Amino acid sequence: AFLLWFANYVISSITLTSGGPSSFSSISGPENYDTAFGGILFRPSISDTLPYHKYKAIEDSFKNINNDREIENNSASIDGTFNNHFGIGSIEKRSSREEERLTWTKKMDSLNVIDNIINNLGNKDSIKILEKKKTELQNSLNNQNVVTNDSVKASKHLYYFVLNNYSIDNDSKFYIHNNTYNLLYVIWGKHVKNDNGDSSRNGTYASKPLKIRYNTKDKRVLMPLTYGQYIITSVLFYLYTFIVLVVYLYVFLNIPIQILYNISKGYAFTESNIIMWRQMAFAILFFVLWDFILPYLLRFLFSNWFTEDFKLPSLLSRITSMFFFSLLSIPFFIISIAFQRGYKLQQEQDLTI
Repeated sequence: AFLLWFANYVISSITLTSGGPSSFSSISGPENYDTAFGGILFRPSISDTLPYHKYKAIEDSFKNINNDREIENNSASIDGTFNNHFGIGSIEKRSSREEERLTWTKKMDSLNVIDNIINNLGNKDSIKILEKKKTELQNSLNNQNVVTNDSVKASKHLYYFVLNNYSIDNDSKFYIHNNTYNLLYVIWGKHVKNDNGDSSRNGTYASKPLKIRYNTKDKRVLMPLTYGQYIITSVLFYLYTFIVLVVYLYVFLNIPIQILYNISKGYAFTESNIIMWRQMAFAILFFVLWDFILPYLLRFLFSNWFTEDFKLPSLLSRITSMFFFSLLSIPFFIISIAFQRGYKLQQEQDLTI
């Protein structure tokens, strides 16, 4: 099943490009004042006719709202243990009361910003959109109780199984809205040729729900776990790490020491030394092959969690990397052949004597 999946993955990941006329793309989406898609496209302009202190206050409010949103969307606060391909981690979660208090504060800031913008806007359509948003915020504030710092409960954590090295298209953005995970992406239309031979296409923003969270900065996919699942996964992760460490130490520390010990005792060209040189060579090839297969194996095992928007590095780059690392095994094979030749010469010499 994995081989069939891998073959399909390879075929679907191959993109053919060809030369030709220039291509231009444009994306149409919500207006700057629209707060759709979790507000990640919320970029209202500020009138430059305002007094500086008012302009600066509005600008700072925008920055605070956007920075807080970016931190949450980028999952920058994840803490955990990772290897090259996967790991375990957790993100501190605000308590429900703290979340309520911060939400109330954000709504008040947003309401103040909207009031300032409305007072300096001349576009009726934009004012209409903002008036609607203002009404929604006021109704929400009326139904929400203000919570003080003293009533904030202890923080909890969200737990995740993490897969590394996943990227999304430059036009796509991950965002969190109402505690749900979502992906903003572009639906592209067909290329249309212009009179000058160039081609162009238009796209529109759309959104889809996700089962996973995404760390934009480190290109990590975060799959939610319960606390019980996190404990079990942690045990398996550290067990895997321990086994890999033991194998590494045996192959690259114990075997060389054993070979040097045999040589120091006058037993250089022996069958055991030849076998150990080959073991190191084959171990390198195994580690390289395992490092190549593991990301695809994990993708296959957790394929129900993913959409095709999350992509591993290109197959060509991974094959190139695997090839260069596999070259490290060649010296060990050459040494094993040399020791085998020395062993045969020693056997011939012993028979002659």
